[in-house]
Amino acid sequence: MRCVFQTTLILAGIFVGIVIGISINSRVQARSEPESPIVTEKQSVTGHGRAFTSWEHSEIENITFSLKSDPHRPFSTVPKGKKLIITDVVYHPQRRAIETITVNLAESDRGNRIMFQIAVNPRESEVVNFCTGYVIDAGKSVKAYTDANAKDGQWVSLSISGYLTEE
Repeated sequence: MRCVFQTTLILAGIFVGIVIGISINSRVQARSEPESPIVTEKQSVTGHGRAFTSWEHSEIENITFSLKSDPHRPFSTVPKGKKLIITDVVYHPQRRAIETITVNLAESDRGNRIMFQIAVNPRESEVVNFCTGYVIDAGKSVKAYTDANAKDGQWVSLSISGYLTEE
């Protein structure tokens, strides 16, 4: 009888020890696991526009963007609650380009703030990669224009890649 009682007591102690160990282990693991990062959906976008030369003043043109997943709904102003991240810009001088044209790519809401300027040679495409991306906030647009010193009637086409994400 005494042997059965000791065995039962030992088994009960082991069971209680296992339950307490599991409880403590799960609490420690819950605290040590890093919180999962907030993931925002990135939507790929492409943009197109032109930079024209003019004798009088440079013509400023909005770049028109569209989602790759929905190309039939273009936008030129970054939608509310979103950010546009520009990653790549390709400059294509058109056939009428006969001299080096300085092209400004600007961020705009009320005024134009040049974010990048490049001299594009005729018949040579230029590619610009922003390694970390250039961020354009909601309500702003992207514009392209040239310097006013080039001969009238030339232009450079721009193709822009990037993505739209939550603000």
